[in-house]
Parts: sequence; C-alpha cells; structure tokens
Amino acid sequence: MASRTHFSPEIFFLSSNKLSGGIPPTIGTMGSTVVGLYLSDNLLSGNIPEVICEMKNLNSLFLDSNQLSGFIPPCLGNIASLQELYLFGNPLTGSVPETFSRLRSLNALGIENTELSGAIGRDICGLTSYGLVELWADCDLSCACCDVCCPGPQCF
Repeated sequence: MASRTHFSPEIFFLSSNKLSGGIPPTIGTMGSTVVGLYLSDNLLSGNIPEVICEMKNLNSLFLDSNQLSGFIPPCLGNIASLQELYLFGNPLTGSVPETFSRLRSLNALGIENTELSGAIGRDICGLTSYGLVELWADCDLSCACCDVCCPGPQCF
C-alpha cells in the first residue's frame, strides 16, 4: 500500500507512513479545528498524550496498529464529539476508562489486541442505546455487550 499524507485544518491523515517515536505533545496545538486524527499503522510508541483531549471537535481518532503503551487517558471520555475510537493493536495496559460512558456520540470502539484488563462497565455498554454499534475487545476482558471478542474468526 502506498503511503498517503494529507493535512487540512479539519483532517490530519498520516496513517501507514512508518512514523516512529512518540506522538509529539505539540499535536494539541492543532486545537479545535481538527475533526479527524488518523495515525494508524505506524511505529508510534510511548503513551497516548493527554493533549489529544484538547481537540474538542474530534470525531475520529485512529491510533490503532502502533506500539503505544501505558494507560488510556481518561480525558478521552471528555471529547463529546468523538464518534470513532480505534486503539486496537497496541500494548496498552490498565482498564477501559469509565469516562468512556460519557461518549454519547460514539459509533465504534476498537480495543482488541491490547493488554487491557478488567471489565467494560455497564455504563459503557449502555452506549448502545445512544448509537454505539461496533464494540470489539479482547476475550479476556469481561464485556457483556461486545460485538466481537478477539481472538476469534473476525479478528486479524
């Protein structure tokens, strides 16, 4: 697949570019104009910086298929406009933040192929009544509302 790079005030697309290192904290300076942040399928490492939470109009956050580690920042649950959140394929640890239950616009959440533990809370499962239609997680997470449990036939 060819590398693609696109930047506009609304969309920041750098997926599949073999980027390495950490996500720079200056990414937060992009502020409220960004609605799509696509950094999938790179070699990014380190923690997910909390400055991403300053992107208050973010609809899509794709950080999947990297080498991001540590905890998922609970402040991601404060991005009310978030519709798609893909964190799968990273060695993330800890639990799924309960703050995700505030994401009433969320349509899709992908947290499979991680090292997360614990349970996906009832409040997060309750998002299905608001429009959450796709929830993928690892089978060892306790999740009564997951659409797909990985590893399984639908997982890579």
